[in-house]
Amino acid sequence: MSFVVVIVTLVLNSMHFLPASQYLIAETDRLALLAFKNKISDPLGALSSWNESSHCSNWTGITCSRRHPSRVAVLELTSMSLRGPISPYIGNLSFLQDLAMSLNHFTGEITQELGRLFRLQVLRLEDNTLTVKIPKNITLCKNLQVIELGGNKLVGGIPTELGSLSKLQRLALWRNPLGGTIPVSLSNLSALHSLILRSNHLHGYIPSELGQLSRLKHFQVADNDLSGTIPTQLFNISSISAIAVTSNELHESIPNNIGITLPNLETFIIGMNKFSGTLPTSISNLSRLSALDVSSNQFTGPVPPNLGLSFVNLEKNNLGGAEVDDLSFFDSLANCSHMEKLSITYNNLSGKLPGSIANLSITLTELYMGENNIFGDIPTGIENLVSLNGLGMESNLLNGSIPVSIGKLPNLIRRYNSAKPWQLWQTE
Repeated sequence: MSFVVVIVTLVLNSMHFLPASQYLIAETDRLALLAFKNKISDPLGALSSWNESSHCSNWTGITCSRRHPSRVAVLELTSMSLRGPISPYIGNLSFLQDLAMSLNHFTGEITQELGRLFRLQVLRLEDNTLTVKIPKNITLCKNLQVIELGGNKLVGGIPTELGSLSKLQRLALWRNPLGGTIPVSLSNLSALHSLILRSNHLHGYIPSELGQLSRLKHFQVADNDLSGTIPTQLFNISSISAIAVTSNELHESIPNNIGITLPNLETFIIGMNKFSGTLPTSISNLSRLSALDVSSNQFTGPVPPNLGLSFVNLEKNNLGGAEVDDLSFFDSLANCSHMEKLSITYNNLSGKLPGSIANLSITLTELYMGENNIFGDIPTGIENLVSLNGLGMESNLLNGSIPVSIGKLPNLIRRYNSAKPWQLWQTE
């Protein structure tokens, strides 16, 4: 075999028998990835397989397209402690569909070259240290279904151009210093099921036009500077399972028919606002509701019965005072087998402490009733609440002695104070 034949054979082997044109295209992806690697540090050696001696289809975090096996379809580098900027060469991966680099230490801007990835469906860059603005030309990626940019340091506002992404199903921009208002254009995202904008610096009103999002399931705008009301139109989206608007300046009352219009509601977190009026009794009809937090508002009137939920936080309102016995709702909680936390602290609830608290779920871990007008003895049956680790009854009108049975609660470590903030909206 001649020297020339040997060289040709070696070249063909290194090309994996691809035609020359396909080899050059595949080489574009490999070179783009190597250029990306050269700009970052890899303290854990997660990308040690990215080298000149193997095809990039064998590299860590790389999945090639089934229809085009020489092209990179998925770049999955989640939680690898990678540090540095995102190279603009990433824009050369023209067959890329899924870009996931969450939980790293990427810095700088979200490169403008992402706008060249016309096949991109999933963009996940949350929990990094990315700065500057969200690039507007990201909307050139018309196939995007998921945008996850939460937990960064992105500034500016939410680009109105995002409203053009007709296939977008999830938009998550949580915990950034994003300012401005919620763009009305987001109401054009007819496929959207999750809008997660919590923990930013957004101000202004919640656009009523968002009521057009007929597939919306998760609506989270907690911990912003929003004012006005929750638009009535949102309460008519029957698919909604979670509403979280905690820590804003929202006001007005909750619709009386919420238990009818939102049959799929599982989480309703509206604490630390300025809501008023009474708590609708129709809340009791929400069979899927597991978490209710209306704390630190201005609600009045009775506590609805049958709040058989896992988490109930009613503290720091003006509930009670209108009935002879404001605590009768305790009787309806006896059949709630999954309750874990209940707080009614800092209200105007009056009445004799009912013996039915001994019938609460054995899964209950926190029970806070301080700062009310509750009188009577503490039922000895409280010893049944074997999972209880937090109990608050301070500043009431209780009499008698503290039952010895409280000493039988094996997990009790806190005997006063209100509940810790239950920021359940952070779980989604």
